[in-house]
Amino acid sequence: MQFVQQHLPINGVTGSALRDNTAGNDKYFHNLKSCSLSERSYNYVFKLWILITVLKISKQHLLMEETCGGARRKTVLVAEHGPMNDENRRVILHPSARNDPRMLLLQEVLLNWVNATLQEEEIKVRSIHGDFYDGLVLQHLIEKLGAVELCAGGITFSSTTQQRKLAVVLQHVDQLLGSKCTKWSVSLIHEGDELATTHLLVALVQRFEVEIHLPPGVSVRAILIGENEVERRTETWEQLTPKEHDHLPSETDVIDLLFERAPDKVQHLTEALLKFANKHLKNLFLSVDNLAQFGDGVLLILLVGQLEGFFVPLYKYHVIPESKEHKTRNVQVALELIEESEITHTSWGVLKEDIVNVETKSLMKVLHVLYSKHKTRA
Repeated sequence: MQFVQQHLPINGVTGSALRDNTAGNDKYFHNLKSCSLSERSYNYVFKLWILITVLKISKQHLLMEETCGGARRKTVLVAEHGPMNDENRRVILHPSARNDPRMLLLQEVLLNWVNATLQEEEIKVRSIHGDFYDGLVLQHLIEKLGAVELCAGGITFSSTTQQRKLAVVLQHVDQLLGSKCTKWSVSLIHEGDELATTHLLVALVQRFEVEIHLPPGVSVRAILIGENEVERRTETWEQLTPKEHDHLPSETDVIDLLFERAPDKVQHLTEALLKFANKHLKNLFLSVDNLAQFGDGVLLILLVGQLEGFFVPLYKYHVIPESKEHKTRNVQVALELIEESEITHTSWGVLKEDIVNVETKSLMKVLHVLYSKHKTRA
């Protein structure tokens, strides 16, 4: 929900609105006056009806009284639907995108930045989804970055007052950016939409030229929801950070950055990669519980074959490896298959010995390269 400010007279009702509501009731009052009511009773009923009409009109708007700098005013917040890419569209994060290491890394960088900025206020955030919905953190963040004071009140608990606070904060953000952005809205932020909240935080980083390094070229899988049957659920990609043509991290670089900057997210990514592998290995009635099971190269060969659509003859590798040499040969075959599939990067940096020795980072790099190419099937 977005709210646009409009102003009403201090009594909350315009004369035209009252006339519109009373225009169709002349017959009613004619009949009422013709009844055997005293003039005093008639006046009482008429005043009561006027009061009901005023309340009815006021209910059609969301009135908000604010006290800013001692000056009392009334602001009307009128609901809007949005945002959608056009008029009736919206983009949401694809469930699989939450496991994307680029997304995990970006969110970790943004959360660390918010915590560092609001350290003096003793505010600590832990989640993009759960810590920005009420507008309080965003209010403090804007006030700190812009050296301003927003008339948005303090801590709020009801959904209505939280959305009012968000409306004030986002209106100020629009003023800072010089235009209204359709990537976020009051309703999306209040719902804890990760895509909208991430877009908003990235925009603030760029607007205030904060000295942090956002992962470049972060593009995540998303779902475009349209109003008609054809466009109801269409997969798309959403660009979160601009590309840096001089250096765009490869999939393996991202794993290194994740271990360095967001080690607490490593387990989350590990589980996602295992889930991805099991989804495709189940066609062979196989499954894995941990990364170490890929160390002998057998399951890695079978997974590549399933993803790329070919069968590797059994004589090409050791189905039951009995020595480290057998395992090394198997891993060598798997890496060659990956290279032949043209899904490697110039900064591959994975050694077969590391795979055989069950080095976690190397195993994750190999699996994530496969995941990145085939994530539309994740």
